[in-house]
Amino acid sequence: MTTATRRFFKLCCVFMASAFLIAAAPPPAQADKLEEGRAAIGAGDYARALELLAPLADSGDAVAQNAMGVLYVQGWGVAADPKRAVRWFRKAAEQGHVVAQWQMGRMYSKGWGCSQNYRKAAEYYKAAAEQGDADAQNSLGLMYYFGQGVRQSYSEAARWYRKAAVQGHALAQFNLAETLEFHTETNEEVIAEALHLYIEAAEQGIAQAQNNLATMYRTGKGIPVNYAGAEKWYFEAAMRGHANAQNSLGAMYGRGDGVPQDHSEAFVWFSLAVIFGQERAASNRDYARSKLSSNDLAAATQRIKTLSNEIHQNKAIQPTRVVISKLN
Repeated sequence: MTTATRRFFKLCCVFMASAFLIAAAPPPAQADKLEEGRAAIGAGDYARALELLAPLADSGDAVAQNAMGVLYVQGWGVAADPKRAVRWFRKAAEQGHVVAQWQMGRMYSKGWGCSQNYRKAAEYYKAAAEQGDADAQNSLGLMYYFGQGVRQSYSEAARWYRKAAVQGHALAQFNLAETLEFHTETNEEVIAEALHLYIEAAEQGIAQAQNNLATMYRTGKGIPVNYAGAEKWYFEAAMRGHANAQNSLGAMYGRGDGVPQDHSEAFVWFSLAVIFGQERAASNRDYARSKLSSNDLAAATQRIKTLSNEIHQNKAIQPTRVVISKLN
């Protein structure tokens, strides 16, 4: 090949690559409609979102197809229809849309709009995980953790959790910490890493991590006993509806572990633990109630109602935030 021929070939390659990039990028008007459509979903204006996104999805835009899938899963502006959601997610996933691949993994994992199929779920999760999607990496880690659709392996679970955790994925940080703490040959270094991960996840609001971190503070596992730290993190988890944390917080007040003994406060948290699913807290609740005067009982009962309403509100916020963040 002559020098002139090589130069011509190189210029052709550059031109073809440039043409591909131009074709891959949506036209400015289309990009504006996508952005406006996503903003409309975030603002709760679902009719406007459908008006903008449906034509784009029909024309083959993967981002719009993924957004349409979200609308049909959630029932936003349309009747909830998981089967239609699957159709839209699949169209986008087949174009390599990483979020839609993760969404398809979820649909197959849960059996939403399709027959539950862990093997297919794992395949979609892996496709997205290999593109670097932290949610998919965490989800694939869970599949390995439980042996769903793949051969069970704590080490593989930890490998995928770690990929997501280094991206700041809070649930992956918690999952990796728990895997290290309970399913790895532990030593001081491993426990120290688990503690660090629990702290990172707890500070991002993951109730399970807050509960586990509180327990490490209370028992002195990997860190000196710190009742103030335990009370702080049990409270944070309890206010997010974590029933075990509510029960543990009640126990701290019932025994006076690092806090003034307070049977009224113990009764409040034991009662909330029962409300949020911890049935074994019932005997603790009944004992604490036996220590209260009628006036104290009335005040505590009112506080339980107030806190229960607040906790229900806290639990309702996070799922919507997660959905909105996956519209790209």
